[in-house]
Amino acid sequence: MRYILGNRNSYSILFVLILALCSCNKSSKVSGDAGTENDSGDTAVQNSDESETADDSAPDTTLDSEDDSQSDSDSETGDVTFFDTDPTGECVHPRVTEKCSDGWCEIPPGCYIYGSPEDQPCRGALTETQVQVTLTRGFMMQQTEVTQAQWEEMGFENPVESGAFRDYVAPNKPVTYVNWYEAMAYANALSEKEGLAECYNLANCTGVIGSGCESKREFCGVKLWDQVYNCDYDPHVYEDWYACPGYRLPTAAEWEYAARAGTTTATYNGDFKVSKDFSDFKVEPVLEPIAWYQAADTGEYYPIQESGLKRPNNWGLYDILGNVDEWIDYIFTGFSLAQNQGEEDPLVDPVGTKEETNYRRTRRGGKSSQIACRCAVTTNGENTASDRTMNGGFRLVRTLSASDK
Repeated sequence: MRYILGNRNSYSILFVLILALCSCNKSSKVSGDAGTENDSGDTAVQNSDESETADDSAPDTTLDSEDDSQSDSDSETGDVTFFDTDPTGECVHPRVTEKCSDGWCEIPPGCYIYGSPEDQPCRGALTETQVQVTLTRGFMMQQTEVTQAQWEEMGFENPVESGAFRDYVAPNKPVTYVNWYEAMAYANALSEKEGLAECYNLANCTGVIGSGCESKREFCGVKLWDQVYNCDYDPHVYEDWYACPGYRLPTAAEWEYAARAGTTTATYNGDFKVSKDFSDFKVEPVLEPIAWYQAADTGEYYPIQESGLKRPNNWGLYDILGNVDEWIDYIFTGFSLAQNQGEEDPLVDPVGTKEETNYRRTRRGGKSSQIACRCAVTTNGENTASDRTMNGGFRLVRTLSASDK
């Protein structure tokens, strides 16, 4: 040591060694802290065995990323809170990473809290009761709502052309005026096209798909059952809805899990800043970059827009909030998911009640004509299964099998 300190050249050597040591320590700290609690206290979503299963080639698109494509001014974003993985390992949410191709996004299995806190504006007092949900099977979800072009590719008549707002006819806009059974018919057609088993038995349904609405009619539903496409029985082929290998409508648990993308706030961009109740026709900063909704103080709303113009959530899903309502495979009762399932917290692969005597079905995601607080991830809209409305659209899912991995 005396020799080193007494030699000028040795000072240089010692300096280099110190820098190298500091660099190693810094690298170790960065890699060790990945996916842990950040400065704001929000916990990044991650898988418990991430170091062994994470795809290094896939981008990390958690909402608190500093990537330029995800950054917005403070006036456009909310304070996003992520799902806090249970340290006991009883409720583990996977790391939220965008894996989309050919218009479909992969959503891995995991656990999350369904529903909303009691202080969330415009919440359903019973329908949004919180409950822990585990989905044991991953699934693919359409990146956008089904477009008019995709609908017509299956050989179906475009119902938008006979509706009240023909200005909405455009290949890349969502198909609307589609009822619950017609959405299932599209799912079966896509399954048949790709050689997959169909999820629904529609052989005894009546009416013509995409037809039956009177010209320039904004609503076409329960009073016109003899004119629209309709089924009066349970169309599900599989007792376990998740087991069907073909295309289908998402369950309520799947839809909300996908829409949240690991967040626990009212939207995947944060909690509402100015919207407090059903009378607020105000511009909502957290919705502006992600959703089409009834935003202006004048009370006017956006018409139906082309798909994919707003920022997606971190799974890569566009328009999961706003634009048009989306049919899901869930019977609306006005009660909670746990009550409908007939089970107590926690729930595993829930679907709700299967009581087919109730013809009301749920639509999720808000729509362009709704005020901000109705565009929450947890909002449940409902219509009769045969209803066809200006804002009624859908997107499909498909359960991932071992051969998909």
